[in-house]
Formats: sequence, structure tokens, C-alpha cells
Amino acid sequence: MEGGKEALPLTAVVSDLQLTVLEVRGIDTSTTPAFNSSQMEFYTPMDLQEKTFHVTRLSSFGRRQERTIRVHRDYITKWKKDKSGGDKGPWKKMADLKEAKLSANKPKQFILEFDKVFTFEAANESEASEIVTKINKIKEMRPYY
Repeated sequence: MEGGKEALPLTAVVSDLQLTVLEVRGIDTSTTPAFNSSQMEFYTPMDLQEKTFHVTRLSSFGRRQERTIRVHRDYITKWKKDKSGGDKGPWKKMADLKEAKLSANKPKQFILEFDKVFTFEAANESEASEIVTKINKIKEMRPYY
């Protein structure tokens, strides 16, 4: 017990793995009648693995460009879908990302905001959601690795 705050052992099952949280800091147990472990989000090492997606880049002039993006824990790489331009290395640093979100009115589209806003379209709604979720998880986890 530290200053009225008690470390609570929690156990959660993530897929077939059992994850035990040894300590939760910053929760005042004297005023919190019950801590609900389902309110916590758990991340696995798979969340940090890089993943490649085939998307369409939508320019501000209405041009549609087929692109492949690779989401890595430190950067996002973008190249032409057929790789004719080759993999030119990191496109943007993950640390420079201000926001990744789904488009409000077009569910297959997502927006990446750096110093400039980039709009992409995924093959379907679930892939767009997967891309944004992956990017946001990595961004949230960055201070811890």
C-alpha cells in the first residue's frame, strides 16, 4: 500500500495466453469500491508487428493512386502498389503523426494527419478500421518501448 493506493493483482485471458497485471498504479482503492478489469485494454507483441496494406491514396484534386503502405512501430512506408517506384524507405515517422481516424461520412476512407492531411481508401470498412486501430495502438504504446 502506497499513500492510500494499493497494488491490485489482476488476471485477464487474452486468446489462449494468460496475462497477469502485477500492479496498477494511480488507482485509489479507498474511494474505488470495485475495480473492473474489463475496463483495461491489453496489448500483445503482435500489435507491434509491422503489417502491409493495399490502399488507394485520394489526392485533393480527386486523383486515385494505388499504394501499398507498411505500418511499422517507428514509421509508415508508402510506395506504388506494383513497387515500380521501389521501396524508398520510411515515408513518415510515427512520432510525427498527429491523428489517425476513420472518415466520418465514408466508412472505407481513413485520414492520416501529419504536417499535412492524407486521405486513403481501404478495400472495405473492416480493413480501414484495422489500419486505424493498428496505427493508434502503436502510437499509444510508443512511450513504453
